[in-house]
Amino acid sequence: RDLESCVIPFVEPRINQIFAPLVSTIEDEATRDELLSLARLYSAEAKAERGLDVAAQVLKAIVGVLGKGLPLSLSFIAREFSNLFTYEHPDGVAPRWIGFVLRKELGLRPMKSNGRFVIPASSIPHVRTLCERYGVECELPQK
Repeated sequence: RDLESCVIPFVEPRINQIFAPLVSTIEDEATRDELLSLARLYSAEAKAERGLDVAAQVLKAIVGVLGKGLPLSLSFIAREFSNLFTYEHPDGVAPRWIGFVLRKELGLRPMKSNGRFVIPASSIPHVRTLCERYGVECELPQK
């Protein structure tokens, strides 16, 4: 079997990188199916763990801001984050901290617009991809 035919659909790229070479060497169908199930399990666990991460929480706040039809300013995101996660952050969070998470964890680059930092509309497709990666439900407008 060639390696490309062993890529497992809907599995994290890193998990595929590890499991695809193994799958390509296994002839027994039952053993291959077991290995594929294990790869899917590891992939689901990785996604679930990421979903508990602070970056996932910030994504949930972004989706909340978009759902309210507000601009994606760091101050609106910080306010939404504080509302959603009061139990974990009782004193709230600063927009500057949100900006740090956006840049370092999510790879989003806020830009200054009309005196405030915002996530540009051109980043919405990337936000959609991040939501999928982190397992965050996301009904964002199509642009």
